[in-house]
Amino acid sequence: MIDIYSQDGQLKCSVEPGSSSEQQKALQGDNVLSLSFTLYEAVMLDVNDYADFCGERYWSAERYLPKQISTVEWAYDVKLYGIESLIRRFLVLQNSDGQNEAVFTLTAPAREHAAMIIEAINKGMGTARWKVGSVIATENLTIDYEGTYCNEGLEKVAKAAGTEYWFEGTTLNICRAETGTELELGYGRGLTSLERDVADNVKFYTRLFPIGSSRNIDPSKYGHARLQLPDGKQYVDKDVQKYGVIHHYEAEAFKEIYPKRIGTVSSVRSVNKKGDDGKEFTIYYFKDDALSFDPNKYELAGKVKHAVFQSGELDGRDFEVNYDSSKKEFEIITTWPYKDGTQLPGGMLIPAKGDKYILWNLRMPDEYYPPAEKKFLQAVEAFNREHYIDRSVYKAPTDHVWVEYNNAELLIGRRVKLYSDKYFPETGYRSSRITKITRKVTLPSQADLEISDALSTGTMTKIEDSIGEVKSYARQAASALPDIIRTIDDTLPTDNNLFSARRILQDFLAKDRPGTLTELVTFLKGIALGKSGGHSLDATGRAILRAILSDNYRSGESGFALYKNTDGTTHLQVDYIEVLRKAVFAVLERRELSHVGGDTVFSGAGSKITKVEDTPDGYKCYFLADDGTTATRNEWQADDQAMCRTDNIRAGVHEGVSNRYYWRRVIAIGDDYVVLSKTDRDYTTDGQGRITHDSDVPSAGDKIVQFGNRTDKSRQNITMIRVQGEDAGIVQYVGVNGYTLEGKRVYISSPEMHEVAAKTFRLTDYNGDAYDIPLDKGQWQEGQSYYYHDRVSHDGSYWLCTIAPGQSTTEEPKDGSAVWQKQVSRGEKGDKGEAAIELHLDIVRGDMFYREGQGFVAELKATVIQGGKDLTPTLHASQMVWTRESEDAAGDEEWNARHRGIGDSVTITTDDLTEVTAVVLTLYNKDGTLSASEAVTF
Repeated sequence: MIDIYSQDGQLKCSVEPGSSSEQQKALQGDNVLSLSFTLYEAVMLDVNDYADFCGERYWSAERYLPKQISTVEWAYDVKLYGIESLIRRFLVLQNSDGQNEAVFTLTAPAREHAAMIIEAINKGMGTARWKVGSVIATENLTIDYEGTYCNEGLEKVAKAAGTEYWFEGTTLNICRAETGTELELGYGRGLTSLERDVADNVKFYTRLFPIGSSRNIDPSKYGHARLQLPDGKQYVDKDVQKYGVIHHYEAEAFKEIYPKRIGTVSSVRSVNKKGDDGKEFTIYYFKDDALSFDPNKYELAGKVKHAVFQSGELDGRDFEVNYDSSKKEFEIITTWPYKDGTQLPGGMLIPAKGDKYILWNLRMPDEYYPPAEKKFLQAVEAFNREHYIDRSVYKAPTDHVWVEYNNAELLIGRRVKLYSDKYFPETGYRSSRITKITRKVTLPSQADLEISDALSTGTMTKIEDSIGEVKSYARQAASALPDIIRTIDDTLPTDNNLFSARRILQDFLAKDRPGTLTELVTFLKGIALGKSGGHSLDATGRAILRAILSDNYRSGESGFALYKNTDGTTHLQVDYIEVLRKAVFAVLERRELSHVGGDTVFSGAGSKITKVEDTPDGYKCYFLADDGTTATRNEWQADDQAMCRTDNIRAGVHEGVSNRYYWRRVIAIGDDYVVLSKTDRDYTTDGQGRITHDSDVPSAGDKIVQFGNRTDKSRQNITMIRVQGEDAGIVQYVGVNGYTLEGKRVYISSPEMHEVAAKTFRLTDYNGDAYDIPLDKGQWQEGQSYYYHDRVSHDGSYWLCTIAPGQSTTEEPKDGSAVWQKQVSRGEKGDKGEAAIELHLDIVRGDMFYREGQGFVAELKATVIQGGKDLTPTLHASQMVWTRESEDAAGDEEWNARHRGIGDSVTITTDDLTEVTAVVLTLYNKDGTLSASEAVTF
C-alpha cells in the first residue's frame, strides 16, 4: 500500500499498486516512480502531491486526471518524479545582489557552485531540506550559466570537476558515487543471472599519448620541444590485449608540469620613481638568497622571464621580471591593470619575505629535468587511475528471497563486489558500484541492477595539477566540509553530511545527561546496573536484580512484587496465580479471613451465602436471617459493594481447583437476601480490551463482606486487621467507592510501617490536655496550599502555620504574618567543616562478566578523594584492606590473607571467583577507625 499526500501533507488516498508499477533510478539520470492502480472514486492529483517509496519522496509534476472505466472505477497510470527529475524545472539563478540573474558567469570552487544550485532547488521546492554533502576539493572553476537548468548546471559542475553528481536522500554530492559497505553479489549469490553489456557514449581508450608542457624547455639543449616521460616513452597502454588499441591524446591535464624551482623571497625593497607622464610610482625588488644559478645565463631566445607567485598577497599573480646578476636581485615590472590607475604590485598587494614563487620562460639547469619527468609520469599514472574507465555494464536481476533474507540495501552508488570466475578470471571478482536500479513496487527486493564503473552519459576531463601549496590544500579541505543538519531540519542523514552538536544532543543518548529513546535499542552484551555493577541483565535474558515491583505496589493491597527480604527469604505478591499444569507446594497454608480471606474486616455488613438464584436482574444470594434462636436484621444496603475472597484448597497438591474471588455491586436487598449485579463487577483487561481476569459467580458457602459503597460516603470506610504477613497490623481505608484500593489507605500500623494521613495530628497528656503535632512539609513552595499546624522551612527559619483549622493559605512566611509563626531562625555561619572522604572502586581493565577458565577477568583500582584532591598516593597499604565474599568461606579467608597489604589495586582471575563473588575494599583511617567501603560483584 502506498499513501499519496497533498503538498500540505494531507492524505489524499491510499492505493494498492498493480504488478506493472515500478521504480526506475539511474546515476545522473531520471528517478521515476510509475504507479498503476484503480480507485473507486475519482481523486485528482495536483502538482507537488507526493508519495514516499523506499526512503525517497516522489512528486507529481503536473495535474493528473484518471481514466474512467466504469461507473465506479477509475484507472490510474501516473508517474511521480524524484528530485533528480524535478530539478529540470528550475533555473540556476544568481541572487548575490538581491536579483535573480539567469545569465552570469561564476568562478569559484565546485562547492560554491553546488551551494548556489542547491539554493535554487530549495527556492523552487519551497523548502530548506536540501543540503550540500560531499564535494571534491577543486581550484576555481569558471562556468557560464545562460538560462541553465539545475540538472544542466550540475552536469557542468561535475564535468568541470572531473566527477559525478548524485543525490542521497536530500543531500547533493559532487564526487564519485560510492556509498555503504561492499555488497557481495554473484550468480546464485543474490543474482538470478548475469550478463555483460557496454555503456554507450563513453569516452574510452586503451593507449594514452600524454603531451608534456613546452614551458622552460630549450629544444637545442633538451633534445625535445616538450617534457618527456622517463626513458623517452611515447605512450602508456591499458588493457590493449582486452579491447585492442584505442588512442587518446591528452595535453591539458599536464600543462602545469614542467622543470621548475619553487623559490622563497628572502628580502624585499622598493624605490619610488617618476614615469614618462611625470607621475610617481613604486618599483619593487626582491632577492632569493637560496637561488643557486644566474637566470640571465639560462634565457630562452625570444622569451621574457616571468615570476608567478605561489603564496602571499600576490598569490597567483604573474609578472615580468628582470634580474640583476651583480646584485642578485629581481625587479618586478610594474603594471597598471585597472582603469583607476592603481599599480600592481602596489598598495596591499605587494611581495613580502617568505613568499613563494616560480620562474618560467627560461631554460632550467639540467638537474631540474629528471624530477619533472618523474612528476610527469606520476601525473600520467594518476590520470589513468582516475579517467580510465572500463565501459562494461553488468546487468543482473536480483533474487528477492536472498535480498530479503540478507536485508541487502540496494542503492545507487552502493559498493558491490561482483563475483564471476568467467568474467573476471584473474581475481574471480570485480569491485564496482550500482549505477541503475529498476525495481517492482509490489516487491521492492526484486530489481534489475546495472553495475558499472562508467556512465552512459559520462565524459573525461582534465585533472588538476598535483603540485600545490599548503594554503591551496587548506582552502580545498575547508570547501569540502559537508552541510550541517540542524535541529530544525528534516534533511535525511547520509554518509555525506553532518549533524550539528545540538542535533546530536537531541537525537543521541549522552553518557552524562538523561535522555529518552523513542525506538527499539538492542544491547548485544547486556546491561550493568548501579555503580558497582552488581545487578545486571545479560544478553541471554538472565537478570540479577534485588526486587521487581509494579508502580502501584503497596504491600498487601495492590500491585505485584517479587523481592528478597532482609532475612534472605524471597516473597511474591500478586492478585491471581494461574497454573496451567501443576502446582507443587512444600507447605501450603490456608488463610481465611472472618469476612474476606483470613484477616478480619470491620465494615457495614457481612453474610454467608446459603443459596444462589440466577435471575435476569442479577445473582440473588440468600443467607440465614433466623437460625431458630436469634433473628438478625439485614444490614446490607443498595449500592454497597460485596467482596468474596476464599481459599478452598487443602494442604497438599490439588488439580482443577482455584481461589474464589469476586467484588460486585449490591443492586437490591430483601429480608434474607441481596442481589449482586452481573455486569457491575471487578475485572481486568489486556491492551485490546479483552477480559483476562473476571469476578467469579457467587455460590452457596461463600462468605461476603461489605467492602465500600458507590454513593453513601458513610459506608465507604473499612478497617482491617491483618494477622499474618509482613504487613500484619491494622489498616484503614476511606472513600472506597469503586473496585480499587489505590489511594484509599489513610492508616497502617504494622511492624514494618506506621503511616497516617489526616488533617490534624493531636496528642493528649495524662492531664487530658490536647496538643496538636506539627506536620513538617519541608521547603516552602510558592503557590502551594498549607493548613493548620503545617511546618515549613523558609529563608533560614522554621515557620508554623497558625491559620484556623479547616482553612488554608498560600501566603509567604515572614515576620509579622497573621498565619505564620516563626519557631526557629538560622544562626551565625560557622566554620567550614572537613570535606567527606569519597572512595571509588573502578574496573580499569576487563569487566564483571566471566567464563570459567578464561584466565584474566578484571583489574580493580581504588581512588580516594577528599575535597576534590586525590589522597590515594598518601595512604599506607595497610589502610586499604581487600576481602572476598563468596559461598566458599574457607577460601575467602585464604584469599584475604594472600591479598593483605597489596595497595590500591588488585587483579582478578577466574581462580579468584566462585559463582557470584564480591570483592570488597575497606578503607581505614590512620587511627584504625573505619572510613569507607566499596564492593564489585562478579
